[in-house]
Amino acid sequence: MKHNYTQSAWEGEKYNGNKWLSSTEIARAIRKDLKKAFPNCKFSVRKADFAGGRSITVSLMAAPFKVIEKVESEYDKTYYQINNYCLDKYLSSDSRLQLTPQAVDLLKKVTDIAQAYNYSNCDSQIDYFDVNFYFHLEIGQWNKPFKEV
Repeated sequence: MKHNYTQSAWEGEKYNGNKWLSSTEIARAIRKDLKKAFPNCKFSVRKADFAGGRSITVSLMAAPFKVIEKVESEYDKTYYQINNYCLDKYLSSDSRLQLTPQAVDLLKKVTDIAQAYNYSNCDSQIDYFDVNFYFHLEIGQWNKPFKEV
Protein backbone atom coordinates (compact mmCIF):
# COMPACT_ATOMS: atom_id res chain seq x y z
CA MET A 1 0.00 0.00 0.00
CA LYS A 2 1.54 3.33 -0.98
CA HIS A 3 -0.15 5.57 1.59
CA ASN A 4 -0.72 3.62 4.76
CA TYR A 5 -1.12 4.50 8.39
CA THR A 6 0.17 1.27 9.94
CA GLN A 7 3.33 -0.76 9.53
CA SER A 8 1.42 -4.02 9.01
CA ALA A 9 -0.65 -2.78 6.07
CA TRP A 10 -1.06 -5.10 3.08
CA GLU A 11 -2.81 -4.97 -0.26
CA GLY A 12 -4.09 -7.89 -2.36
CA GLU A 13 -2.55 -8.36 -5.79
CA LYS A 14 -5.79 -7.51 -7.63
CA TYR A 15 -6.71 -4.55 -5.44
CA ASN A 16 -4.60 -2.18 -7.60
CA GLY A 17 -5.12 0.75 -5.25
CA ASN A 18 -8.69 1.07 -6.48
CA LYS A 19 -10.69 1.65 -3.31
CA TRP A 20 -13.68 2.68 -5.38
CA LEU A 21 -14.63 -0.69 -6.89
CA SER A 22 -18.18 -1.40 -5.78
CA SER A 23 -18.94 -4.49 -3.73
CA THR A 24 -20.99 -5.74 -6.72
CA GLU A 25 -17.93 -5.49 -8.98
CA ILE A 26 -15.73 -7.20 -6.40
CA ALA A 27 -18.23 -10.05 -5.89
CA ARG A 28 -18.54 -10.48 -9.66
CA ALA A 29 -14.74 -10.67 -10.05
CA ILE A 30 -14.38 -13.18 -7.19
CA ARG A 31 -17.18 -15.32 -8.65
CA LYS A 32 -15.40 -15.34 -12.03
CA ASP A 33 -12.05 -16.29 -10.46
CA LEU A 34 -13.65 -19.11 -8.44
CA LYS A 35 -15.36 -20.58 -11.54
CA LYS A 36 -12.02 -20.57 -13.33
CA ALA A 37 -10.05 -22.08 -10.44
CA PHE A 38 -12.65 -24.67 -9.37
CA PRO A 39 -14.88 -25.60 -12.32
CA ASN A 40 -16.27 -28.70 -10.52
CA CYS A 41 -17.37 -26.83 -7.39
CA LYS A 42 -20.33 -24.56 -6.86
CA PHE A 43 -20.01 -21.33 -4.85
CA SER A 44 -22.31 -18.57 -3.74
CA VAL A 45 -20.70 -15.13 -3.57
CA ARG A 46 -22.81 -12.51 -1.81
CA LYS A 47 -22.14 -8.91 -0.93
CA ALA A 48 -23.57 -6.56 1.66
CA ASP A 49 -23.22 -2.82 1.98
CA PHE A 50 -23.94 -1.12 5.29
CA ALA A 51 -23.08 1.97 7.26
CA GLY A 52 -19.44 1.68 8.20
CA GLY A 53 -18.38 -0.82 5.55
CA ARG A 54 -19.19 -3.71 3.30
CA SER A 55 -18.74 -7.46 3.29
CA ILE A 56 -18.23 -10.33 0.87
CA THR A 57 -19.39 -13.83 1.85
CA VAL A 58 -18.25 -16.89 -0.09
CA SER A 59 -20.16 -20.13 0.52
CA LEU A 60 -19.03 -23.51 -0.77
CA MET A 61 -22.33 -25.03 -1.93
CA ALA A 62 -21.24 -28.21 -3.75
CA ALA A 63 -18.03 -30.15 -4.34
CA PRO A 64 -17.20 -33.50 -5.98
CA PHE A 65 -15.35 -34.74 -2.87
CA LYS A 66 -15.91 -35.26 0.84
CA VAL A 67 -15.59 -31.98 2.74
CA ILE A 68 -16.74 -32.74 6.28
CA GLU A 69 -14.87 -35.50 8.10
CA LYS A 70 -16.64 -35.27 11.46
CA VAL A 71 -19.17 -33.05 13.24
CA GLU A 72 -19.66 -33.02 16.99
CA SER A 73 -22.77 -30.99 17.57
CA GLU A 74 -26.01 -31.36 19.40
CA TYR A 75 -27.77 -29.69 16.49
CA ASP A 76 -28.12 -30.92 12.92
CA LYS A 77 -26.61 -27.92 11.16
CA THR A 78 -27.10 -27.30 7.48
CA TYR A 79 -24.20 -24.87 7.17
CA TYR A 80 -20.97 -23.95 8.88
CA GLN A 81 -19.31 -20.58 9.32
CA ILE A 82 -15.57 -21.01 8.85
CA ASN A 83 -12.80 -18.92 10.41
CA ASN A 84 -10.50 -18.25 7.46
CA TYR A 85 -7.69 -17.04 9.74
CA CYS A 86 -7.05 -20.48 11.24
CA LEU A 87 -8.15 -23.06 8.68
CA ASP A 88 -5.63 -25.66 9.86
CA LYS A 89 -7.51 -26.05 13.16
CA TYR A 90 -10.28 -27.77 11.18
CA LEU A 91 -7.88 -30.66 10.44
CA SER A 92 -7.58 -31.53 14.12
CA SER A 93 -9.58 -34.45 15.47
CA ASP A 94 -10.15 -32.31 18.59
CA SER A 95 -12.11 -29.76 16.57
CA ARG A 96 -15.92 -29.83 16.81
CA LEU A 97 -15.96 -29.54 13.02
CA GLN A 98 -13.28 -31.59 11.29
CA LEU A 99 -12.73 -31.02 7.56
CA THR A 100 -10.84 -33.17 5.09
CA PRO A 101 -7.36 -32.01 4.01
CA GLN A 102 -8.69 -31.49 0.47
CA ALA A 103 -11.43 -29.19 1.82
CA VAL A 104 -8.98 -27.14 3.90
CA ASP A 105 -6.71 -26.70 0.86
CA LEU A 106 -9.68 -25.58 -1.24
CA LEU A 107 -10.84 -23.09 1.42
CA LYS A 108 -7.31 -21.64 1.71
CA LYS A 109 -7.29 -21.05 -2.05
CA VAL A 110 -10.78 -19.53 -1.92
CA THR A 111 -9.57 -17.16 0.81
CA ASP A 112 -6.54 -16.19 -1.29
CA ILE A 113 -8.75 -15.48 -4.32
CA ALA A 114 -11.11 -13.25 -2.32
CA GLN A 115 -8.39 -11.46 -0.36
CA ALA A 116 -6.62 -10.57 -3.62
CA TYR A 117 -9.27 -7.82 -3.96
CA ASN A 118 -8.94 -6.65 -0.35
CA TYR A 119 -6.54 -4.54 1.66
CA SER A 120 -5.89 -4.20 5.36
CA ASN A 121 -4.46 -1.16 7.08
CA CYS A 122 -5.12 -2.32 10.64
CA ASP A 123 -3.22 -2.19 13.89
CA SER A 124 -4.89 -3.42 17.07
CA GLN A 125 -2.14 -1.88 19.21
CA ILE A 126 -3.33 1.62 18.32
CA ASP A 127 -6.99 0.62 17.84
CA TYR A 128 -6.97 1.46 14.13
CA PHE A 129 -9.08 -0.53 11.68
CA ASP A 130 -9.36 -0.04 7.93
CA VAL A 131 -10.20 -2.72 5.32
CA ASN A 132 -11.70 -2.70 1.85
CA PHE A 133 -14.31 -5.29 2.91
CA TYR A 134 -15.03 -7.83 5.65
CA PHE A 135 -14.59 -11.39 4.39
CA HIS A 136 -16.78 -14.32 5.50
CA LEU A 137 -16.39 -17.98 4.55
CA GLU A 138 -19.07 -20.68 4.84
CA ILE A 139 -19.85 -24.25 3.92
CA GLY A 140 -23.47 -24.19 2.74
CA GLN A 141 -25.93 -21.47 3.69
CA TRP A 142 -28.46 -21.21 6.48
CA ASN A 143 -31.28 -22.09 4.06
CA LYS A 144 -29.35 -24.31 1.58
CA PRO A 145 -27.14 -27.15 2.82
CA PHE A 146 -23.82 -28.11 1.25
CA LYS A 147 -24.05 -31.02 -1.21
CA GLU A 148 -21.41 -33.55 -2.15
CA VAL A 149 -21.95 -34.27 -5.86
